[in-house]
Order: sequence, then structure tokens, then C-alpha cells
Amino acid sequence: MPYMKNQGRLFCGVLLACQAVFASVLPNIPNEVTQIEQANVAIGGAVGRKMTALFQSRFMSDEARTVIYDEAENAFKTHFDDQYAPTFGWWQGEYWGKTMLSAAEVYSLTKDESLRRFLLEKTHAFLAAYQRADGYLGTYKDPKFLKSRHEKLHSQWCWNIWGRKYTIWALYEIYRQTGDRVCLEAAVKSLDQMLDMMAEMRTRFVDTGSFYGLPSCSILKPLLLLYRHTNEQRYLDYAREIVDGWRREGNPAPNLLVNAFSEHPVADWYGVPHEWAKAYEFMSCLEGLVEFYRVTGERSVLDAVERIWDKLARDEANPVGTVAYFDHFFNAARMTNGASEPCDSTHWIRVSRELFLVTG
Repeated sequence: MPYMKNQGRLFCGVLLACQAVFASVLPNIPNEVTQIEQANVAIGGAVGRKMTALFQSRFMSDEARTVIYDEAENAFKTHFDDQYAPTFGWWQGEYWGKTMLSAAEVYSLTKDESLRRFLLEKTHAFLAAYQRADGYLGTYKDPKFLKSRHEKLHSQWCWNIWGRKYTIWALYEIYRQTGDRVCLEAAVKSLDQMLDMMAEMRTRFVDTGSFYGLPSCSILKPLLLLYRHTNEQRYLDYAREIVDGWRREGNPAPNLLVNAFSEHPVADWYGVPHEWAKAYEFMSCLEGLVEFYRVTGERSVLDAVERIWDKLARDEANPVGTVAYFDHFFNAARMTNGASEPCDSTHWIRVSRELFLVTG
């Protein structure tokens, strides 16, 4: 993706204003580097041919719009995630959000009208079928099932908030790319139901889900994106609660904003990385922290992300060009072989890109 280095604050402000046509609240901290609008980008050569083939297979084909899409939606119909194994929960809730989030991004690049129709027709039908009157939209039959009930799994294997994050984020992105307010209103309604429920249960995101709250806390980025569109103060308040949960006294895992400034590799922060150092979800949280810096200007938060990035580049670089070892931070740079989940590769790119945009 091409980028342009800003040559002045006025130039930067004009470009940001052009990009933020849907937003009611601009970032407090503008990016040092501003993306060219995707609609103005053409990618050719070998990369372009591979992208076109991928888009055709995964978003334009009949199979993509029936078999693949239907599988993603089916988890909302069956409530498989907590009905299959009632003492803990699975993660099929992420499928719809990932599928539609990706489709919205492909539309932003291609402006394919049939893809736009697919996005809106499927989403409107999806919302009519599955969003409850109170706003809940998820694959867990029990919205309040936020932590494993399995005595041997402790905090592991509950992905309720994680899946709902992807649904909310996808609805926001479909709105951003199409201007369809039905999607925006559904995203806000879903998020409001979640926050009302959290307040009623007197629980925090860091105390829910799996891997010491990392999957749940990754809602930080879409939470802030919706804050920027609505200026709803409690969205920012909940974002601060997530961030403050990573600098608690006593240094409970993962305490990202404290351990970032230690001299230890990420894998060595607590000595049991398989229990908490889940790479994909960890890096999703880093992306949210960069967004938090954009909104609030808290430099120490950006400094922490940069410090962690340095640690990962040094200690977790693996033979296939990304970081981590089979989706955990295990000091992969010391290993003679590599096993990498595609999600890790994707989110290493995403975190690196976000840092590039804000720092230049």
C-alpha cells in the first residue's frame, strides 16, 4: 500500500479531513504518514494477479457467497459456541466478523458493485435474524457466559467477547465503506448492550475470556473507533479501564504497560508463556493501544508498544519471516525451526503498519 510522508501540518490536516468524512471526532494525534485512499490505488504484476485470484475465490465466487458465508452465519443460528460444551466456550463467533470485515476492505479497494450489494443484503438479513431486541448479537446463547466454568481450565476457553468484537468491528467497517447507517446503528446497539451487561455484572474485560483477558481486551480498537464516530464518553471510559488493567499493582499477567519497560523478553515475563502469551490476541491488543494513543495522546502508551515491538523483533523472529512459535511467544528466535499461524503473520504486519503510520 503506498504512503505519503507529511510535509506540513496543514497538508496533514487536509488529508485527515478527507479520510474522516464519516467521523464526528477526529484523532487527537494525527498520523505522521497518511495513506492514499484505497480507491485510488491499483496493484498490478504478480502481487496484483494473486490478489485478484484471492478476491475472486473468497469474496466474488458463488462458493464464497453461499458455502463460506453460510458457515460463518451458522454459528449464530446454532449457538454452537456454548451449547456444544456448556462448561466452556468456542470461538466460531469470530467467523462472520472476519468474513465481512475482509469483504468490506476488498470493496474499498475494488469498488465492485456486486460486492457492495452482497455486503448490505447479507448484513441486513443477518441483523434481522439474529440481533436481539436489547442489542445482543453473538454466538453464545447465554450473553453473560464470559468466563470458563470448567474447573481445570480456569480462565481458558471462553471467547464470547472476542467473537462479538469481530461482529461489531465488521458492522462499523461496512458502515465506513458504504455509508449504511443500519450497520452503524447495529454496531452501537450491540456495543451498548455489552457495556450495560458488563456494568450490571460488575466485571472488567481483563477478567473475562481466555489467556488473562487478552482476547476480550482486544475490543479496545473497535471500541475507540466507535468512540470517534459517536463521541460517547463511556466508550472512552471503558477504553481507559482496559488500558489501566495493563498497569496494575502487583504485576498480574499480562500487565503490558508495565512489562514493556522491563529488560525481559516477552516470553520470560511470567515463566509460563503457554498459559498467557497468545501471540495473535496479544498483538491485537497492541493495535488497540496505538489507537488509544491516537485518541488520547498518552505518549507512554505508544512508548510501551514500541518497546514491545522491539522485543518481538529481537526475541520472537522466526524462520518464516514473522514472529512467535505456533501462536505463542516462546522466544522463537532461539529455535531452530518455525511454526507460524497465519493470524500471527497478519497481526505482526498490522502492528508494524500502525506504528509506521503514527511514527513515520
